Amino acid sequence: MNVPYILFLEPNRVWRTYPGGKKLDIMEGKVNPQDAHFPEDWIGSTTRAVNKGREDIVEGLSKVTIDGETLTLKELCEKYPDITLGA
Repeated sequence: MNVPYILFLEPNRVWRTYPGGKKLDIMEGKVNPQDAHFPEDWIGSTTRAVNKGREDIVEGLSKVTIDGETLTLKELCEKYPDITLGA
């Protein structure tokens, strides 16, 4: 895999019990921006969000696509620690 110098991360909205996120909707160019239960964008996250009642949903891990393969940022760091994190 050819890991690029700059990684472009996909949006990574995470469900929360409180509403928010209208400004994020605007930044993402959504037609009807509004506050909802996805008020946070976890940029560059290697941590999984776990919410009561949603334990079976994997969210919070940032994703990156390289050479047509999509990985979580955590997987990328685990596979290529020297390239992503340094020696």
